[in-house]
Amino acid sequence: MIASKRQIHPLVGILLSITITIYALVFAKSFNTLYVLLGIYLLFILLGFYKAALRVMPLSIVIVGIFALLTFLVSKSLESFYPLLNRILGLMVAIIPGMNIRPSDLTRCLNQMQVPKAISLGMLIALSFIPLLKGEIKKIKEAIKIRGISKFNLSLFYRAFLVPLATRISSISDTLTLSLEGRGFKMNAKSSIYKKVKLKTIDIILIIFITSIMIVGAILWVRFPLKMYILSMIEKVVLS
Repeated sequence: MIASKRQIHPLVGILLSITITIYALVFAKSFNTLYVLLGIYLLFILLGFYKAALRVMPLSIVIVGIFALLTFLVSKSLESFYPLLNRILGLMVAIIPGMNIRPSDLTRCLNQMQVPKAISLGMLIALSFIPLLKGEIKKIKEAIKIRGISKFNLSLFYRAFLVPLATRISSISDTLTLSLEGRGFKMNAKSSIYKKVKLKTIDIILIIFITSIMIVGAILWVRFPLKMYILSMIEKVVLS
């Protein structure tokens, strides 16, 4: 989860991620899908989710660049590249809503829906565990650098990285368990929700605009199939 002033309702975020992914997979062969995904990406930036949007951009460029080169070298045609491009970008754009969901909001939302506590608490622990584990790995790497270990050695890797990591994972698990128990989280205990998660204006705007963009893209794909013409023109320029 990215620290941001704007947060998405957990159910809306999950729904948008699933919808964008399905759209990118179903309409992968449509040239218009590229513009639809870019439009959704720009919409996230304009509505204040620019931190998450900018964070996925470098990874998207690297992955798309690698697959574009490999696809073009193998097939010598852009026809097979565009479906792959749309699928990769679709997955990258679909990540953005999930990056703006608070773990605590997700847990509250699941409790509001009367989801079993084993599921809601499990998701809360998992989402809280990931950033803690990332921080511990960073600390271990810094400790290895301070000790002057630069060359890779399997024995040193086991003793200097895996053993401390396993010890700290056990410590983190115990700390999280005690923290949850101290805050009154129990499997069979009845609980009330102090702050309910409600739909906000930004959630409704996202649903309306993203749905509208995808509908327009689907209509254009049916009514104006310009993909083959545009691809042929691009291929002539690239191969000339």
